[in-house]
Amino acid sequence: MSTIKSNELLSLNQRLIRSPLVSCMAGCIILWVSFGIRQTFGVFLIPITEETGWTRSTFSIAAALLQLLWGFSQPFLVYLAEGKVGFGKTIFIGSIFYAVGCFMLYASNQASGLFIFAMGAVIGISAGGNSFPNVLASIGRRFPQNSKQQSMAFGIVSSFGSLGQCCFLPIARALLNSIGWRMSFIVFGIMMAALAPLAYYLQTVPPIPALPDNIKTKNLVKSSDSISGENATEKVTELEVTEQDEFECRPLEDISAPDIKTALKEAFSSSTFVCITLGFSVCGFHIAFLSTHLPAYI
Repeated sequence: MSTIKSNELLSLNQRLIRSPLVSCMAGCIILWVSFGIRQTFGVFLIPITEETGWTRSTFSIAAALLQLLWGFSQPFLVYLAEGKVGFGKTIFIGSIFYAVGCFMLYASNQASGLFIFAMGAVIGISAGGNSFPNVLASIGRRFPQNSKQQSMAFGIVSSFGSLGQCCFLPIARALLNSIGWRMSFIVFGIMMAALAPLAYYLQTVPPIPALPDNIKTKNLVKSSDSISGENATEKVTELEVTEQDEFECRPLEDISAPDIKTALKEAFSSSTFVCITLGFSVCGFHIAFLSTHLPAYI
């Protein structure tokens, strides 16, 4: 009964922070915008190179640096978020600097070095802060570990990153035709900065332990069918509360590495991790190459 009373005493703000639904909505919107903006940069290749007189090599270096720093920064930013700063603050700071990078692109029409730094370094590292690892790690804490609900949440939230890549291409084209490439980056920066406060609902919360095998909701319902009379509801409720208390009192199994050096050593000694990394490298190379250079030929 103490669990029920403590839930009743939680403020609306705390309930929203702990809510799996609210965190999923916040994560979907952040990934939708972050991935959407990042995948539209190829649309701006011809307008930027024609106006500034730069070669495509300048734009390609900036795009390549973005992809590299986005990938290399993620393990360290997740480690920082989980152990030091917190997921919410990391996602918020990443979103703000993402917006700053867009504003810097607006001011970089006379300096190729500033353009490469803004797109490659600032946006690249910032995208690692508000990308899948931090967002999904924060959302996953609000579901029972290794549960079907957690897997479904990961799949739904991740799909919005891909959806953003589809939605923002026509948006970028419309902005480019109406206000030009420089003001388009201002609009993107404002969008990213405006959505950064959603990271408040992705802040770190205590993770929910994995569901024990003996807790089956269907079994509780079936057991109630065999109970007759006025005591049916009371007995089922008592059983649910007892198992809920036992569930929340279960200690979490900490399988994380003690430090980042050990974590990297364990990761690269796993053939599964190496194969998945190589697979994503090939996939990322093709997507980055096509999204950067293909729009110039369409």
